[in-house]
Amino acid sequence: MYKEDYYKVLEIPRNASQDEIQMAYRRLVKEHHPDKKGGDSVRIKEINEAYETLKNPNKRLRYDLLNPVEEEETEINLEGLEESATYEPISQEAIRIGFGFDVHPLVSYKKLFLGGIEISHAYGLAAHSDGDVVLHALCDALLGAIGEDDIGHHFPDTNPEYKDASSVLLLQQVAEILQKRGYRPSNVDIVILAEKPKLAPYFPKMKEKISKILEIGEDRIGVKATTNQGLGYIGKKEGLAAYAIATVLPTRRI
Repeated sequence: MYKEDYYKVLEIPRNASQDEIQMAYRRLVKEHHPDKKGGDSVRIKEINEAYETLKNPNKRLRYDLLNPVEEEETEINLEGLEESATYEPISQEAIRIGFGFDVHPLVSYKKLFLGGIEISHAYGLAAHSDGDVVLHALCDALLGAIGEDDIGHHFPDTNPEYKDASSVLLLQQVAEILQKRGYRPSNVDIVILAEKPKLAPYFPKMKEKISKILEIGEDRIGVKATTNQGLGYIGKKEGLAAYAIATVLPTRRI
């Protein structure tokens, strides 16, 4: 565990974008610089430590996994509840739907990751990143819902930064793209095509992982798998594939 809550140190929310992290860092360094009257060298040390971790996507992911959000007890104010519980219906134009598909060949020299979870299997998926077809299909579904280009455009296999990268990081960045565009995930549904291994025991962990990244309830995430009845490259155990559909809603009224 880390000594400090780095998000509180930088005075930013946990879903802050990389640009927001950098802006917060610059502001706080300027505000607390030791050369400035009333500056605080101890505070600067804390700020630098937090920034060094959160500016790096891999270090940030490790920090988030080791420091999950703790639910705080809140006092519920029932005053005026009847009025505040009235919601306006969402227009049909505001709801967007996207569809994604991904496929990769099975190889003996890589580990198998699906839905952000490592799966116990003798084969993994060949890809520039970790080859997680579930999260890749989901990324494309979310990007498609807001009219964005696919993950091949956003995370090209010609970029060494994404060599063997965790697809969890890619999904996190896609969630940031949605946020910047003024949208948030609402529901996702995923179908995995795999002859082997049996994946049902991993579904709860997959849903939990996706839920944390997209900040939606597990009851809004569907994950299921089917075989290809021995047909085609799936049936011959040459590869795995996944389909995903996602709905997104605006974060502000349209």
